[in-house]
Amino acid sequence: MSDLKDSRWIHAKGWMFLMIGLMSATLILVEVFSWRIAALLALTIWGFCRFYYYAFYVIEKYVYGLPQRWARLVRGLAGPLAQPEGGVCWGAPPALR
Repeated sequence: MSDLKDSRWIHAKGWMFLMIGLMSATLILVEVFSWRIAALLALTIWGFCRFYYYAFYVIEKYVYGLPQRWARLVRGLAGPLAQPEGGVCWGAPPALR
């Protein structure tokens, strides 16, 4: 499967992820509504969003400056989970394989 390059499909994919998140949060709150659960759910979402920003923007731009070094770090942390039986990491650029 090739990389997604059409901007319309990239935006559609982003909106689908947003809808999945909103529907999941809504179903959780409908199932067991309380202000405590709502606050914890909001904090969980916020925390994961901040970690995503840290992991894929802050480290690349301010700590390492090189996407290749970050890709090696992520691959090293993921260990065997990131590599199929052939030993090639599917998500790595060709230069890192």
